[in-house]
Amino acid sequence: MNSFRIIYIFAFLIQLTKTWSEPLYIGISSLFLIVEIFNPPHKATKYSFYSFLVFSTSYLLIDFPGLANHSIFYLVNNLGLLILLFPLSDTHSNKQNIRNQILLTTSILYILASFHKLNSDFIFSLNSCALAIPGPYFKIFGLTQQSDFLNWGKYLAISVILLELTLGCLILSRRFIGITSFVIIIFHGILAPLGFTDFGFVTFIYLWILNSDNKLPNLKYIKVGIGFFIILSIFIGLDRIVTNSPVHFVWEGFAFILLSLALWIKPIIENRFSSPQTKYTVNFSLAFVTSLMLIQGLSIYLGLGTAANFSMFSNLTTYGQHSNHLILKNNPFKIFDLQEDIVWINSTDKDFLKYSQFPKQGEGMNIVEYLRFSQSSDKKFAGLVTYKGNEIVENGYRVDPELQKEYSSIKQKLLKFRIVQKSPPIQCRW
Repeated sequence: MNSFRIIYIFAFLIQLTKTWSEPLYIGISSLFLIVEIFNPPHKATKYSFYSFLVFSTSYLLIDFPGLANHSIFYLVNNLGLLILLFPLSDTHSNKQNIRNQILLTTSILYILASFHKLNSDFIFSLNSCALAIPGPYFKIFGLTQQSDFLNWGKYLAISVILLELTLGCLILSRRFIGITSFVIIIFHGILAPLGFTDFGFVTFIYLWILNSDNKLPNLKYIKVGIGFFIILSIFIGLDRIVTNSPVHFVWEGFAFILLSLALWIKPIIENRFSSPQTKYTVNFSLAFVTSLMLIQGLSIYLGLGTAANFSMFSNLTTYGQHSNHLILKNNPFKIFDLQEDIVWINSTDKDFLKYSQFPKQGEGMNIVEYLRFSQSSDKKFAGLVTYKGNEIVENGYRVDPELQKEYSSIKQKLLKFRIVQKSPPIQCRW
């Protein structure tokens, strides 16, 4: 299980090196990784890995709910491992329970992501996030999107939905492991050069889980490969700080593809017809992470937050009485009205048009996000808004008292919302 701990820590570290904005956390994570790489498996690494779980969980909880899909997946598994390994049990003795947990949470992640995309705007709209996937590749190679290509968008969208749904089922069945592993590498390999390298490396965790013990990459190769990527990330990160060029995501993404294939091609070939038996033993840790994944992932349909629930880049909207979801059109499970607590932007100054997370004129922002933005931004909003039918003038110096009194620390900590549009087509948003 030493290779698992190395891969697990590295997957967290690579999330931090995406922006290089928090060198202290990067340094601490690197120390945990060094301990695992250079220390042989013994009792001391058991304590260091549990300490890492506490450290990384604390970091992710501080940032919650502003986390991406893979970060929430990582956080849920962290919480499960903290329960499973308490009090300081070794990862090897809990090998089967760890595998069961990560296989199940990975399956839920893919299935929920595909279910959220089952909406009219993702499949039929030219604003579909499915069309945003190949778009940057056209820019990289100096091409332009042609109208005939856009007409094929619905087929690309359906393919993405079916791919994620199929992966979710195949991972859980554990049949044709080699084929599943190869598809995962290709899928995340396509996404990695677009800025999703950190998500790609989280896949390393379940690539390890999917493959049986005797067909894992050699631990020495894992150490060398990860060491190479860390050095590459350092140079790319430093250059990114200086030039602020998005092209670095491309080089880092292609490096991910090469590293993935170099480490996993032999296990993939050997496991192509493998079908190891898995015994799922229900324990508190497994029940906890499963419940947490489902509650978080389905919260959007209950009328809670519209983000931080595996619905990134899905074009999904559940605002109001009707949804663009093809199955849950009338929001039958919505029991909360928090999504309708909207501050509508009537007019604004030009400075706020540069903020991608701030709505444009005619769009809306949940009161939770409006107050969060007002607190975090160095510039207060100035313009005319409508809240609960009342027009309010924001002067740019302080938030209007009528809006400020709606502040709730619990909502701020637990809920995340996307920008609201009054009418379709729904834009592709993070």
